[in-house]
Amino acid sequence: MFEIDLPDSVIDGYVENGAGIEAIARNLFYLDPSSIRTFLDVGCNYGFGAHLGKTLLGWDVVGIEPGSAGRRGARELQLPIREEFLLETTVFDRKFDFVLASEVLEHVPDPAGFLRAIAAQLAPGGHLVITTPAAEIIDSGEHHNEVIIALSPGYHLFLASAYGLELLLRAAGFANVLVERDHRTLRAVASMEPDEILGLGDYGPTSSAIEEYYDGLASDAPSGSALSSGMASRHFRALVNRGEFGAASASLRRASTAIHLRHGLDVGDPSAVTLALEAGAAVPWNLIPVAYHAGMMQLISGSPALAVAYFDLTMVAVRLWERQSNVLDGDSADLALNATRHRALAFCRFEPARVEGALDVIATMDTSQEVARWTRRLFAELVTLDHPDEAAALLVRLDTPALGLAEDIDDAESARAKLLEGYRHAIDAGALDRARKFASLMRGHSRFERSTARRKLFTAGAQFPRLMRVITRIRALGNGA
Repeated sequence: MFEIDLPDSVIDGYVENGAGIEAIARNLFYLDPSSIRTFLDVGCNYGFGAHLGKTLLGWDVVGIEPGSAGRRGARELQLPIREEFLLETTVFDRKFDFVLASEVLEHVPDPAGFLRAIAAQLAPGGHLVITTPAAEIIDSGEHHNEVIIALSPGYHLFLASAYGLELLLRAAGFANVLVERDHRTLRAVASMEPDEILGLGDYGPTSSAIEEYYDGLASDAPSGSALSSGMASRHFRALVNRGEFGAASASLRRASTAIHLRHGLDVGDPSAVTLALEAGAAVPWNLIPVAYHAGMMQLISGSPALAVAYFDLTMVAVRLWERQSNVLDGDSADLALNATRHRALAFCRFEPARVEGALDVIATMDTSQEVARWTRRLFAELVTLDHPDEAAALLVRLDTPALGLAEDIDDAESARAKLLEGYRHAIDAGALDRARKFASLMRGHSRFERSTARRKLFTAGAQFPRLMRVITRIRALGNGA
């Protein structure tokens, strides 16, 4: 069985970043909240699910969690959390309209008995919602990180497939079961009513409700606490994801202050923090999303060079966090991967000669399909930003003339002009192989939109003779001349 009494440092990590609060909140809104009065969160850990049900929805809530995480949550969030395992003999003073068991089933040694114990707690007409890793992810076609996260050796005792989970739920007495798979996760809703039409609905929450929840807890929690730091960093992340960069700048200052108070690191200087981590400073888990989203904010509306510094910090922090904690969590792995991708994009905008090297880093972490997609995107970015030589350097990585560049360049007409300019640069430099590649690209780009191109050329006035000579040369090169 897994360890129950965890050190405060582990609970702090969960509170600061490990708890996927938006995912927890979504679990509460798969059912119509107005139909629910009583709520039991089984394996509630620190208690965020119960706290959301109480503060956002006004439910009568109870959590059940054996060990120290539940004790701390009960005290710090002012929640009724029972410190015990849920067993078939467990008795409450009420039955529950809604029982949630999110990411719990995979930890229990007796899944069938656990589900029977839940069934005993449902009120008439009540529902169970359960989430758990999908056994289907254990497949040779999946990235190894996905497989490791699902298996989580030493933490997960059991994995179910969608079919297997349905069989388990029906064997536990549930007459009506719906199981859906969303990549690495199974979601199920079950009830005792055989004729009910089940569904996993989308009743919320709104982004503003979650942001207000983060903001309120960040402000109300004691200064320097894990709760204050975690909520401040989540609030910043939510604002960046919604594109509210003005409000996000103020939120970043608060999150940076909170991290500095707890961990002594100045997030405003990402290069210095990277050096501190590499010199042995402990990695705060919530530094990872703060650094990544600060990088995205700079990439979109600030300094590409500073964006690179934040993406470098993200990548280093994830690598050292995994070593420090011996945990590979899906969110941090995703942020590290996206940091490598967007780092390359940032180089397009201020130091294009480094794009090739950045693409090599992507290739060490990503699938071949994604590497090809990002090669096209970076090529398109370089062409659009008028870096034809650096764009041409990526051509050898593109193994088909049908590149689908229209997906990656918003202005297809501008893209054609830039490709044509790249071709001319190659001709002027005497680089005929590179010029042939540009010509091939232009032919492959939506078949060069031939009819439109002809109309444009024949209305080009004084430029027509020069453009016709270029097109003639493109045709000759395409034929190997």
